[in-house]
Amino acid sequence: MSTFDIITFGCKVNFAESSDISNKLLSQGFEKINISENPEFVIINSCSVTNNADLECLKTIRNLIKKNNEVKIIITGCLAKFNNPLFDKKNIIGVFDNNKKNKIVDFLVNFSNKEILNSCHCSQEIDKFNFQHAYSLNDRTRSFLKIQDGCNYWCSYCIIPQCRGCSRSDSIDSIISDAIKIRDSGVKEIVLTGINVGDCGLINNKREYTFYDLLCELDKITNIPRIRISSIEPNLLTEEIIELVKRSNNFVEHFHIPLQSGDDEILKIMRRRYNTTFYKNKILQIKSLMPYACIGIDVIVGFPGETEEKFMNTYTFLNDLPFSYLHVFPFSERNNTLAVELKNKIPQKEKNRRVQILRELSNKKKQEFYKANVGRIVDVLFEGNKKNGKMYGYSDNYLRISATYNEKLINKIIKVKVKEPKNNYWK
Repeated sequence: MSTFDIITFGCKVNFAESSDISNKLLSQGFEKINISENPEFVIINSCSVTNNADLECLKTIRNLIKKNNEVKIIITGCLAKFNNPLFDKKNIIGVFDNNKKNKIVDFLVNFSNKEILNSCHCSQEIDKFNFQHAYSLNDRTRSFLKIQDGCNYWCSYCIIPQCRGCSRSDSIDSIISDAIKIRDSGVKEIVLTGINVGDCGLINNKREYTFYDLLCELDKITNIPRIRISSIEPNLLTEEIIELVKRSNNFVEHFHIPLQSGDDEILKIMRRRYNTTFYKNKILQIKSLMPYACIGIDVIVGFPGETEEKFMNTYTFLNDLPFSYLHVFPFSERNNTLAVELKNKIPQKEKNRRVQILRELSNKKKQEFYKANVGRIVDVLFEGNKKNGKMYGYSDNYLRISATYNEKLINKIIKVKVKEPKNNYWK
């Protein structure tokens, strides 16, 4: 019996696709074992959104080969789109870009040691309109359901459209079918994932439906305790979507809305599709309807031309917003993007300083958000991990709650009164 493991980096879409690959290999008689047990095959589902993501994936590959010179490695994900000298190692038996992930299972089923590396490299030409549906079932409590892939936005700093291709979606009927299968498996929470989820509805480059249309259909399904929307662009988070979440029994009050910069000039150079006034109004609209909604924000610091004044514009803008947490990233230059040509680069040391400043702001906002919820009764979905006699779960509005470990609580939604934290706040 052939053994395998999958190491996944990056976004929730990658995790959904890794789970799909894993389940298909299991159905073909493969055995999944931990990487520490030296499986025969290791699939690296890579990320290339930043230079650090590249380096982390490549370091993992080197370490695998160093530990076990006989290991056979498959490279897929965004890094597989680009040639790397490491991919010529004898251990790398196949390189499959995102568009060819669905070929991995057949390749491993039919694998022969006589095959040579060059025959294993998949074409880097992307089939613009091919959508490969996937959802994860590795976690008893939560499933990532892929509803959309690719992106048509071409922000000046972003390499993902090159790696993932154009925006394309699954059909509503197929998404509903998958959601029902996930529900019937016992999973309590579905996370809708995609590269640009708000653009869901494009099939063969034609608008067949809107994201709001899909949400309305999903909201009709009974006995799905929770549906969570992953990161959504502010210009695609419409008033009708916000109002649907407010009145829905299925959708939870949690929004993750990329900002990237709080300076209008930088936003324009980034080729973002909104300004700070639009963004602020969107956040205030959510909070006016759902005062306890969790709002997460992505920010990039150190973009070329971001002077100290422009950075402080971002800090001030964020400090005045009622959000719950930040994901902060230092700008990472990616080849073949417009940002590569920009002048006035920011030194790495300065980027690191700005990251730290915003992370401290994020911690402050987390504490404020938690304190605002103290005394409330929230629904918490508890997970199975045990740490120091404790178990953890997330409320519908994404508060991280701890309890004394009790196996009977795993994958159960329990009403909990939010208490004053002792040493550490929700993360």
